[in-house]
Amino acid sequence: MLDHMTFRVSDIAKTKSFYSAVLTPLGYSLSFEGNYGMNILGYSYPDPNEPDGKKADVWFVDGPSPYGGPTATSGCHLAWKAKDRAQVDAFYAAAIAAGAIDNGAPGLRPHYHPNYYGAFVIDPEGNNIEAVCHGPAMNEHEKLNYVEYPAADLPVTKAFFENAFGWSFVDYGPDYIAFSGQGLDGGFYRAEICSSTANGAALLVFYSKALEETLDKVIKAGGIIVKPIFAFPGGRRFHFTEPSGNEFAVWSGV
Repeated sequence: MLDHMTFRVSDIAKTKSFYSAVLTPLGYSLSFEGNYGMNILGYSYPDPNEPDGKKADVWFVDGPSPYGGPTATSGCHLAWKAKDRAQVDAFYAAAIAAGAIDNGAPGLRPHYHPNYYGAFVIDPEGNNIEAVCHGPAMNEHEKLNYVEYPAADLPVTKAFFENAFGWSFVDYGPDYIAFSGQGLDGGFYRAEICSSTANGAALLVFYSKALEETLDKVIKAGGIIVKPIFAFPGGRRFHFTEPSGNEFAVWSGV
């Protein structure tokens, strides 16, 4: 399994501007920038399994390679896995706006498989880069596909789900944040109320393969356990509230 990859570039400033724009819709952010005899950029995505809560798997460096060869990586194909088709669309739009050359607009490529939804562009060094979603479209007639929750403190709620579950968000102004690719898409809107079973609200339930490990992540991220692990017919679960007071549950099989 690949851990990370490094590409050589001819213009580190142009690369920073381009990839900061292109990778943001996929949940990445610039997490390292420095000079160790060469300029280095590292991009990461939230990963609660990493010691610092993020995984940097895409790196760019400038200057000649100590191993010889061309000074910039060109002609390669690199594809990022998107959580949903909306991320593919956003990747493509950001890339075109940042100066990429179109190499295939977002759409299905059924010659790969029926749900292969990808978009392709050429980056500043001449590499063919892609975002791809392998899952079916989320929008199905008269099926649930979106949920909204109130949140008194959007930045704190956002940080909680990023740290506890590795979610990524899109900000829509100061009063709304949206998430996707988490089994059900949704968002949080700014409001001084919260959702809990005590006031008759619906309960969203996560599934975990390792219940105790997930409970520990929730606590470390700032969640409050309101119902410790208990057994029920078919499994075990616990309930927690995130920092804005909304109640969720996590279950696992016996």
